[in-house]
Amino acid sequence: MKKKEMFITLILITMLILIGCQTPGNEGGRNGSIGVDNKFNSTSNGTADVVLRNGFIYTVDAESTTAEAMAVDGDVIIYIGDDKGVEVFISEETRVIDLKGRMVMPGMYDAHAHPLWQYPDWIFGVDMTSAKSEGEYLALLKDFVNENPELTVIKGSGWDNPYFPQIGPRKELIDAIVPDKPVVLLNINGHSSWVNSKALELLGIDSETENPQGGYIIKDPETGEPTGLLKEEAMYLAEELLPEYTDEQYRKALLSYQSDAHSFGLIGVNEAWLNDDYLSALESAETDGVLKMRYAGEWWIEEKDDAIPDEINKAVEIAKRNKGGNFQLTGAKFFADGTVEEWTAWLSEDYADGNNEFNRPQWDDLELFTRAVVDADKKGLRVHFHAIGDLGLKLAVDAIEQAVKVNPEWDRRSAITHLQVVDDKEMDRMGSLDIVALPQPVWFTKGDYFDNIEVPALGFERASKEYPMKSLFDRGITVASSTDTIAAFLDPLYGLQMAVTRVEPGYGLDPDNPEDVLGPEERISLEQAIESYTINGAYSMYVDDITGSLETGKKADYIILSDNLFNYENHPEDIFENVSVVLTSFNGEIVYESE
Repeated sequence: MKKKEMFITLILITMLILIGCQTPGNEGGRNGSIGVDNKFNSTSNGTADVVLRNGFIYTVDAESTTAEAMAVDGDVIIYIGDDKGVEVFISEETRVIDLKGRMVMPGMYDAHAHPLWQYPDWIFGVDMTSAKSEGEYLALLKDFVNENPELTVIKGSGWDNPYFPQIGPRKELIDAIVPDKPVVLLNINGHSSWVNSKALELLGIDSETENPQGGYIIKDPETGEPTGLLKEEAMYLAEELLPEYTDEQYRKALLSYQSDAHSFGLIGVNEAWLNDDYLSALESAETDGVLKMRYAGEWWIEEKDDAIPDEINKAVEIAKRNKGGNFQLTGAKFFADGTVEEWTAWLSEDYADGNNEFNRPQWDDLELFTRAVVDADKKGLRVHFHAIGDLGLKLAVDAIEQAVKVNPEWDRRSAITHLQVVDDKEMDRMGSLDIVALPQPVWFTKGDYFDNIEVPALGFERASKEYPMKSLFDRGITVASSTDTIAAFLDPLYGLQMAVTRVEPGYGLDPDNPEDVLGPEERISLEQAIESYTINGAYSMYVDDITGSLETGKKADYIILSDNLFNYENHPEDIFENVSVVLTSFNGEIVYESE
């Protein structure tokens, strides 16, 4: 057959395939097989680098289309459809993956995390995240000190509030192990540090030391002496004792995180606390081509009066020089308040246990807060707020509303994370202002935190209404799920399960018993949970035009799961135990494969 005839035949075959994909009864949907426009096929040379077939491909496109097969050419998806239609893209060089019925879905996003803040401590310091008691924390510290006698300063992170009395951990516990070196241990939520007497001595902190702006030096109510707990901005006092990590250490931490992320099906993350410490490591990783995930960053804006305009302008310049690649600076991060477990969340009603000393906003000057937010928004930075309490949330929404009122309209995608104690009126306002919600589903549970921290601090009724999620979806709010890294389990399949069940496994809680579920009325569907970790996460990072769903012409960012998530719709509490990621593709490159 002549080349011209072969070419015409190939065109006719392709046209017949496309017509077949559009026949009645084949429009797509969960039980259908394709409804995606194969617009890229007309420019394809007819071959693919990778073909996936014989599977359940959940595209997360606007129609929740499903398919049997997908073809990838370079870094782009060139076909999604049925098994027969994909055959035309297979050549001798094509890698063909027989899915054997397994599920394919878009690569997932962590819309609010702090990997470069936490991973260095886990790698180079005392990693306390595995411990579940005061004794276990101290045992880990002792082992680390014995294994690293050359260190002159001990640092680490990962201890948790429920395992200590309300006043928090005390310096004497560390003193018994390390009396002669400063020790600084960050807690798992990143809002306080536990230090020993030597650290307090070197810092010059005693009973007469006043609280820094936005922070609290916890003192014994009887003696007035500092206990060894530094909350919020006070924890940064201890930073002068700590040796700075090098760019090489930050790069090692970044690549360690990236490797873990790929194994969990994550191909994108929003670093919601970017600063000078690890900026150069990110930029050099991008330049050297070793950053193989979409990594957005938001510059942290503190209450520093005259320094605020300079920091905002600096963020703008960083954003300008990091556009179009895997690393992009997209916004500015503001703290409206603290956390319930530190009694620093800003609440409209008093804390149930009467501990109201710190019930106030993170910033002292709220007019300055709003001016800074409006300035950042005006200069094209997406503003992203930490808000835990209902008044913290109102402060954030008020600031966004003011920015919308006085600044020209633009694609701002303002965001608020955590959303623990929430007023319905503020959710309504979030919807009207198109604010993106960034919750952490792994917090949606009863258990140690609920019993030992949240109920005593908030009272049972308020604690039982924490963390709305379905209410956000019902208002048309874009919901992008996240892990927070420092305070949650990194694997998004774990969070996906908890978004649907609102029950944490391993605590003897029964998902079929409403008394064991944290707000059963706030459970979301499996489809919504998947959207929150894929297309909505991509939207929150301004990359939904190229990724977040599986569509022809989009980047080949996909994962293969060991089983179909929809097989667990009637018993979602079994997802995490039974489903795992077997392959992760980023930009068409397979960056993780378990078999």
